[in-house]
Amino acid sequence: MIAPGRESPFWPSEPEMDRRLNQAETEIHLLRGQLRRLLAESGDFHLLVGRVLEALPVGLVLTGPDGQIRSVNRAAEDLLGVERGQARGRAYSDVFSPRSSPPDRLRAGGGPPTTLECAREGATSAHLDSEVFWIDGAAGEALGAVEMLTDRTETRRLSKELEEQRSLAALGRMAAVAAHEIRNPLGGITGFLDLLEREIEPGDPRRRHTARIRQGAEALERLVAGFMEFSRPMEDLRVRLDLREIAELAALDLRPLAEKLGNTLVLSTCKRPALVSGDPQRLRGAVANLVRNAIEATGAGGTVTIRALAGRKPAITVEDEGPGVPGEIRARMFQPFVSGKARGTGLGLALAARAAEAHGGSLRFQDRRPHGTRFVLALPALEMEVR
Repeated sequence: MIAPGRESPFWPSEPEMDRRLNQAETEIHLLRGQLRRLLAESGDFHLLVGRVLEALPVGLVLTGPDGQIRSVNRAAEDLLGVERGQARGRAYSDVFSPRSSPPDRLRAGGGPPTTLECAREGATSAHLDSEVFWIDGAAGEALGAVEMLTDRTETRRLSKELEEQRSLAALGRMAAVAAHEIRNPLGGITGFLDLLEREIEPGDPRRRHTARIRQGAEALERLVAGFMEFSRPMEDLRVRLDLREIAELAALDLRPLAEKLGNTLVLSTCKRPALVSGDPQRLRGAVANLVRNAIEATGAGGTVTIRALAGRKPAITVEDEGPGVPGEIRARMFQPFVSGKARGTGLGLALAARAAEAHGGSLRFQDRRPHGTRFVLALPALEMEVR
């Protein structure tokens, strides 16, 4: 036994005990502070990660190893048309039937991205690329799986448009070659027809046959001219123009056709100049195509009206009193070779639209049924006019 008043060699003294206790309390206090900071930093980190995932334009669907949905970000909600509150906690296969869950797809071998087609509002479809990945823990265990969704709808649309443009370009080149080859013998046919008519008396019944031949040759000539014009590259040959003059020339050129078909051609121009910068030949041809279509669409006794308008968007409008544009071709009416007429070439509106776009303007269609249609060719005003 240790005598009273003597210290044990194995037991610290009371002051030493107090010192050690104070030191331990200080260390515990410091550790608690560090733990609080780590927890705060962890919370901030998770909050930051959550916000980043919400802001991503890529859709993310997080599931557990069992395929139960744990989280859906905002982009996935929009792409898939689901609400995260209704999807969270449910089996993936129940929400997105008949698609397999990300874990099941990974266990089956995963593979390259798959393409999904989802319905959207307005009877449109969204094309999505879907990829799946495992989420591993620190020890390599599978904590879950994530599906990454990328919207490829716009990419597919642009790719389709590019392919169509390439096809049209190839067709245009072929049409240009064919037009040149046709024009040469066509000129010979017209020349021999002139010689033939000189030898036939005006009252001879054979005049009807030559008239039909000439009518067919003229129609073929217009078609060839349209092919060549469409295939001609857009050159930037612009001068200062007044759209009132373009409208007046169109009326002057096509009034004989209107009278022949029993129509009335009305020209209405604004008092102020409608100044634009443009290619006179192309704009005159574009307006002529619109007026010719209107005259041919309007029945005998009807009226075709050409208007020139000034302002920030100078325009020429052409109105007819015809039956209108068939609904089945409205979405494609400005494409080449699309026509609502039995013998139409389908190049008039396409050429007019192409000319408008080349000038930074637009060609719009307005339905005026039961009074016909209106086409509006609008162009940017000259800078001096805008000021």
